[in-house]
Amino acid sequence: MLAAMAPVAVLAQDGAPIGAQVVARTMAQIGATMAGQLLEFPLADGDTFAAGQLLARFNCAQPGAAMARAKAEADKRADIYATQQSPRRTTLRWHKQN
Repeated sequence: MLAAMAPVAVLAQDGAPIGAQVVARTMAQIGATMAGQLLEFPLADGDTFAAGQLLARFNCAQPGAAMARAKAEADKRADIYATQQSPRRTTLRWHKQN
């Protein structure tokens, strides 16, 4: 059940309304750890859903672009580090001193 609580109309024996609230026995809090634009949320409060069913769809273009930039920067730095640690470079330095 998506909604944890839902209002319910309950009537006393004399027909007078009584305020009540039904609380689900099991609940799941749904959240996202990223900021982004929510593109689709197909369920409404109280809807049931099955395992694997789409609950929400986000626009992930901006976080995806940031991830690609970070990966490119990490790859560049790894290449620079590998070049600096290269045995050939050490050999060239040794020859220049002699």
